[in-house]
Amino acid sequence: MTFKSHFLINLLFLCLLFSHNVYSSNLKINGLSKLNFDDLQALTDINLNKELLTENDINEIIIDLYNSDLIYNVNLSIDENIFFLYIEENKLIHNIYINGNIQIKDELILQNLIAKKNLFINKSDINKDINLIKNIYVSQGFNNISVNVSTEIFSDDRINLIYSINEGIQSKINRIKFIGNNTYSDKYLSSLISSKSLNFYNLFSSGSNMNIDNFTFDVNKLISFYKSKGFFDVKINFDISENFLNSYILSFYIEEGDRVKIEDIIFDKKNTKFENFINEFDLKFSKKLNKNKNFYD
Repeated sequence: MTFKSHFLINLLFLCLLFSHNVYSSNLKINGLSKLNFDDLQALTDINLNKELLTENDINEIIIDLYNSDLIYNVNLSIDENIFFLYIEENKLIHNIYINGNIQIKDELILQNLIAKKNLFINKSDINKDINLIKNIYVSQGFNNISVNVSTEIFSDDRINLIYSINEGIQSKINRIKFIGNNTYSDKYLSSLISSKSLNFYNLFSSGSNMNIDNFTFDVNKLISFYKSKGFFDVKINFDISENFLNSYILSFYIEEGDRVKIEDIIFDKKNTKFENFINEFDLKFSKKLNKNKNFYD
């Protein structure tokens, strides 16, 4: 065999060996263990063998990789016009642990998480789960809640996902005031709302939690009640003020406005067949209306 033939055979062998593992001249990829070049190329429409990749190409490649369940994270660095991508391959979640939670049980948190055992870990889902956990705590009056997430390696392709919670101190409503309610008593209006104060006789109960959504719901409930009683121009707002450490006063400010009265009742008696029934109903209804001082109700 001649030297030329030997050289051509070696060249052909090298071409076959590297034909599926050659990246663009200005792209270097690190961090792969289970995935290979063909796997990456299947995840993006950008040709990874392109002679020179642009910044737009790199950005699109990164977006495509992030959108794949096979990739957990991608870090980019640039040195002398060469793009270095460090790829962190995704792993399956073996188990999920909740640490630091005293007031909220594991079951309530776990059943609401997007992340689940035996699914790939996903950064977007984890961020959503952090907000979800915070919202659960805020609904219970924990307004200084913090949540951190960490992972621990279980095996080559599996990790444990750990949510660490710092609950902070629960805020309570220890007094509820109604201001401007001339028609209905504080006690009656209190019976209509979901917020309850933490009084001296129920110090060991849960009391009412500092949840703005609950207070807004209560305002709408009170407005609906007043309008059902003929106060069509009623205006209600609320305010919260600190009473002492982590205890607050909830105040509802009410402008009742004028209450509508019924001046007359008119029946269209086109069908005389029901005249006796209508007359009897008219008599009963008029008595009820008169007892209510003719107020709309």
